[in-house]
Amino acid sequence: MITASFSIHNLEFFLLILARVSALIYAAPFFNTKGVPGKVKIGLAFFLSILVATQVDYYDLNYNTVLGYSVMVAKETIAGLALGFGANIAMYTLSFAGHIIDVDIGFSMVQLFDPLTNQESSAFGSFYTYLVMLVMLLSNMHYYVISAVVDSFELIPLGMATYHSEYMYNTVVQFASQYFLIAFRIILPVFGASLLLNIILGILAKSAPQMNMFVIGMQLKILIGLAVLLVTVVCIPLITDMVYGGMQDMVKSVLKVMTP
Repeated sequence: MITASFSIHNLEFFLLILARVSALIYAAPFFNTKGVPGKVKIGLAFFLSILVATQVDYYDLNYNTVLGYSVMVAKETIAGLALGFGANIAMYTLSFAGHIIDVDIGFSMVQLFDPLTNQESSAFGSFYTYLVMLVMLLSNMHYYVISAVVDSFELIPLGMATYHSEYMYNTVVQFASQYFLIAFRIILPVFGASLLLNIILGILAKSAPQMNMFVIGMQLKILIGLAVLLVTVVCIPLITDMVYGGMQDMVKSVLKVMTP
């Protein structure tokens, strides 16, 4: 017969671990989509918390009342949400890049309903998001999210998460720079082809003013934009590496912000 016993102290530790892991699963990419059933999320958070609980060192928690323990649970929940949001925020660069491409080639009026987020998204934003997410899943990059939450317990002990304002400011500035840099790298081929087309159409408009360049330009922009996207679709793994690198940098920055 297998017997197991645990104390109230162990239960308190486990609940704190469960709060951080559950919050990260709720906010992290791949796991926060509605395509993942709720029971799967709950089961993953629960069993992952059990694995983490067998690895952490137990110590006395500094609280005196139920309110004090509730504050610790809230801090662990915020820590998990911050880690998950830091990993997920890098994925928003794909939506931003897709929106810029839509505006550039004339698809700005096209809006698609995303059933995973219950929000409207641009056509090429959804295109890049799903392709990059598929590549990440096939290359097991989603394991990084799980390893990040496990490693966070070594850097941020339970109940000791702090928030440094100077590091937080640097994190926001770093995110803003990477956000636009990665997005511009993604749209650079389409942007370059569109700029070259505009120059050619401007020259033709001066040399042949009787031609309606506005009507011709709309058709050519869509045609050339789709052709460039078709040619550059082989660069999806490179885009995935850029997004994955941004995800790692953001998670490290968030951990640095909360490390005591």
